[in-house]
Amino acid sequence: MATRVNGCRMPVDAHVQLHRARRRSQAARARAAASLRQPFPKSHKEMSILRVGAQ
Repeated sequence: MATRVNGCRMPVDAHVQLHRARRRSQAARARAAASLRQPFPKSHKEMSILRVGAQ
């Protein structure tokens, strides 16, 4: 069985896995932001430096 997603046919289980992965990544991102608990950087350059440091 397949559902139509964005005009392309893909299996339902793959579609569900996609949504679960997205939800997991959003939760992980929120957890990381909560653990930092610091004001937002002022510029995009600072943001990229923070992102590289987090990796």
